[in-house]
Amino acid sequence: MKKIITFVLIIAVLAGAGLIGWNVYEKEVILNPENQILGEWESESGLLSYVFREDGTMSGNIDAILGTVSINGTYSVDRETNQLTLTYSLYSISYTDVKTLVINNDTLTLTDTKTNKTTVYTRLVQESVSE
Repeated sequence: MKKIITFVLIIAVLAGAGLIGWNVYEKEVILNPENQILGEWESESGLLSYVFREDGTMSGNIDAILGTVSINGTYSVDRETNQLTLTYSLYSISYTDVKTLVINNDTLTLTDTKTNKTTVYTRLVQESVSE
């Protein structure tokens, strides 16, 4: 009887440890916006796109009246405030944009903190992009 109780306790401890480990993995890896944002995203209108890389660099394209404008820069994600900060140059002028970030599976919603304008993006490439 002691062996059965010991066995059941060991199984319960291992199961509990597994659940705790999964919860930590899910929170730190799967649900972590710093990991979720990696890859290529395109706006619903098709006029804006971003590529977010693991090394904190980003690039983007803006389709404008006179053609496509490309930007390159860096980004950071604040997990506490769910804000994305983009730093880039466009025509030799430096910009920093702060956007509220919501990621739901393959949908990225960015709301500009200054203008309150919201743009919805769809993931184009699942895996992270390194260039």
